[in-house]
Order: sequence, then structure tokens, then C-alpha cells
Amino acid sequence: MPIKIAALVGVNTNLLTHREARSSHVKSSATHGANRPGSNIPENLDEFNQIFDKKRDRECAKDIYTVLARCTLAILAEDYVYEEVKASLLEYPAFETKFNIPKKLNYRKIYNPTAIKKEKDVGTNAVPFVFEGANSKPKAPTKKWLYAKLRNYGKYGVGTGATQQNTMSEITNSKANAYLLTDKQGKLDLTDQGMIAAVLCEKTYIASPNITIRLLR
Repeated sequence: MPIKIAALVGVNTNLLTHREARSSHVKSSATHGANRPGSNIPENLDEFNQIFDKKRDRECAKDIYTVLARCTLAILAEDYVYEEVKASLLEYPAFETKFNIPKKLNYRKIYNPTAIKKEKDVGTNAVPFVFEGANSKPKAPTKKWLYAKLRNYGKYGVGTGATQQNTMSEITNSKANAYLLTDKQGKLDLTDQGMIAAVLCEKTYIASPNITIRLLR
């Protein structure tokens, strides 16, 4: 059967050196079988023209069958052999490069999903370049973001939705004593008083929901 499939999809049968799938490639513990050609092998790929009406579906069916057939046949070929090359700068060994040089393509002559690039030999000189990167500007905090944080605290049993709404109203009310945030079209920013409170509370017990639970109990 593999010989017939190979002839159908244009694979050189000389590459099929194994007549049975190797255990290293096919696992008996798999929960389901892999996609592969069945025992009903068409005489030629044009038989798909009789199954599908649209030309697009015909070509798609041919392509799918060809890929599945080549993947299956690749299991019967020898392993891909390559030479791994590593090199580093003499004075800066931390700057290292690594690539593979193909020696024997074997199964990759049947199915090779990624084209193998021909690597150049390692030279004696390095050409430095400077890469500059910068973190993207963080998004401005919004009411939506803050309410999501408060909802996460809900699993601790601290504050209901109504309490959260009321607290938000208080800390964004410019006439209230606890005026910690400004609210401009849903975007939040700390007031001077809010900044002081944030700095004072950072990494303290008062900022921990677990401590709040202990206090309430």
C-alpha cells in the first residue's frame, strides 16, 4: 500500500527504507489515530473531481490528501541527518550563534514543512549592531479596570457590589474628605492625597485582603 500511495503523490520509493512504521514515530498510547490515507486509495488524484463540484474544493481535497500521504510516508524514511555548528566571539563568549548544516535530508525529501536554508560558514569577524527597545506605555487605569480588581477581591468576602459602588463614589467625590481619585470620563488618576495614601499603604498589612478578613473576624 505505501508503494501505491507514493506513486500517487510523486514520492521516490527508494526513500521508503522501512516497511513498517517505527515505534519512535507511532505511539500505541495515543488516544486516537492520526490523520492518514485510508485503505481506499484512488488510482489518481483526478478522482476527487468526481466527488466535489467546485474546482476550489477539488484542489483543496487533492492538497489535503497529498499532505497527509507525504506525512505518513515520511515515517517510513530514514531520519534527517545534520551537523550542528556552534560558534562564539573569542573575547565575548556569551555572544553565541548556533545553526544546523543538512547532511542527509532523508524524510525531509518526502515532507518538509519548512524550507531548509543553506547556512554560511562561520567567519572570523563579527559585525555588531545595536538594538533599541522600549516598553509600551502602560494603559491609564479606568473605572472598568478598578471594578474588575474589586470583583477579584469578592472571593475574599470583602465588600459587595453596592459597597464597591459607594466606595468609588466617595473616593472620587471632590467635596469628600477621602478625595483620592479624579474621574475624567472613566479614566482615573491619583490626587495628591491619593498619592500619599498609596505610598504609605504600599507593602503594608492594610493593603492585604487577608489581613482585612482577619480584622473583620
